[in-house]
Amino acid sequence: MDYDDYDPNNYYQRVINTLEDINANLKSKGNISSLWWFLLVMFIVASWPGSSLDRASDRLWYSMKYDCAYTNAKVARRPWDCDWLSAPIGNKGCHYKKAVSSFFGAEQRKQLMDQATTLDEKRQYEQTPNSVAVSWEKQLDVAND
Repeated sequence: MDYDDYDPNNYYQRVINTLEDINANLKSKGNISSLWWFLLVMFIVASWPGSSLDRASDRLWYSMKYDCAYTNAKVARRPWDCDWLSAPIGNKGCHYKKAVSSFFGAEQRKQLMDQATTLDEKRQYEQTPNSVAVSWEKQLDVAND
């Protein structure tokens, strides 16, 4: 393009038209793209071990798996001291693993009722609801030398 052929009004009009086209495209895709961003953020939050959403889904999962009420499924908050971002920043040489302990499954209840010596003990074991507890066990990482 020669300097003599340069028309500033035409150039600015083309820029304005291009920006309007881009804006129109973004507006038409805005709802879908914001939905994808929302889903991405929710996935990250849900997949973060020990997050509130992760604990709620764990409570639901373990209450169904061990046949207990949702309120009787307890999930401990995951400690943060092994995370890369906890002070001091960097690898800590450890991680946490879930430890699940169920109480009063059908087999356990029968065994305890058979071992009970008094009628009160049998009644107590019979009336105690199923429950499950999820805690976290610290595991040291093995160095690969």
